[in-house]
Amino acid sequence: MSLSVGRAKVMAAVKDLMVKWDELARAWDDPVAVQFREEFIEPLEGEARLAVSAMETMMAAVHKARRDCQ
Repeated sequence: MSLSVGRAKVMAAVKDLMVKWDELARAWDDPVAVQFREEFIEPLEGEARLAVSAMETMMAAVHKARRDCQ
C-alpha cells in the first residue's frame, strides 16, 4: 500500500468515526459519554491526525528522493 493510499484510508476512517460519534452523541448524553469522548475519541482523533501529518512528511521525502535520484 502506498503512503497516499494509507493516508486516505486513515483520513476516511477518522471522518467516519467522527460522523458516527456525532450520531451516537445525540442519544448518549451523560457524564459517561463525556468521559468516553475525552478518554478515547479525542485522543484517537488527535493521534490519527498526527499520523496523517507524518505520512504527508514521508510522502514529501520519498518524492524528493525519487526526484533527486533521477
